[in-house]
Amino acid sequence: MNIRTVRYEEILQDFFFRFSSPSDLTDLKASIAAGGFETPLQVIASGKRYRIIAGFRRYEAARSLSLSNIPVRVWEPDSPVELFYRVLLAQRAQRSFTLIEKARVLLILDRLGEARGKARKRFLSILDLPFQEEILESIRAAAGLEQPVQEYIERLNLSLKMAQPLLGLDSRDQITLIQLADLLRIRGVELAEMVESIRDILGRKCLSLSRLLGTEPFKQIIHHRDWTPSQKRRRIHLALEERRNPGLRQVNEEIRRHCDQLGIPLFGNITWDQTLERPGVELRMRIHSSEEVDRAAGWLSDESLRSIWKHLLDSMS
Repeated sequence: MNIRTVRYEEILQDFFFRFSSPSDLTDLKASIAAGGFETPLQVIASGKRYRIIAGFRRYEAARSLSLSNIPVRVWEPDSPVELFYRVLLAQRAQRSFTLIEKARVLLILDRLGEARGKARKRFLSILDLPFQEEILESIRAAAGLEQPVQEYIERLNLSLKMAQPLLGLDSRDQITLIQLADLLRIRGVELAEMVESIRDILGRKCLSLSRLLGTEPFKQIIHHRDWTPSQKRRRIHLALEERRNPGLRQVNEEIRRHCDQLGIPLFGNITWDQTLERPGVELRMRIHSSEEVDRAAGWLSDESLRSIWKHLLDSMS
């Protein structure tokens, strides 16, 4: 290992080891312009040139400042895996990795031949990832998402669970969805729930997302001038549920109306059970004592409520 100054053009621009996204360089550029480099770039020799292991932001700042010479610390070319491991350790000491960064690191390890075996476990430990190939494959797939989608995931620091629904969308639908999310300020869990409904609708209707959003009532909701983003999100959610389960709103209105007539005791609640082959409802009650058991039994056996129950089920058919 040795420290030297190299010409800008001697550094490869393949960014093989880069796993972090570009960020604002204003402060870094000001610092370098005022006092030079505090820390040299970490590089390995690659033929007659050098490949960066760490220091990509410093490299971009130097390029932006039109610097012709850059200080580098040159490591032996036969130790890239170990050096990359040290870089990740140093990064982990400062902050946690985002989902997209983890995905990029996994791809780098694949290219380095560290995709299998015990050697990979120590990297997974740094990344806080389990040694489970199914999960790792899903994370790798995140690196293949469109750039605006990756930026959205990093900006909100979404987990794999939240980002998973996005992996099943094609490129055009990914972009359309993120544009909608930015426009209506849709976040994390809410976006994941929305994507689940959208994927179900698109699969059954053979539509693209852009085409779906171009139909009514979505088009009217998105472009309505008087509604806030929160109001639009609520209306889009209801419209998606209606498109996914036609008649759902009417059924819920019928259930609410009949609940008032039934006078359900014990904080009970009735919901539409969509898992049944025939239309039906699910009844839940909170019972904590023998007296409450008697109360529930008396309510269920009340003959005067029989016609209301029948009318409720008939309205759902």
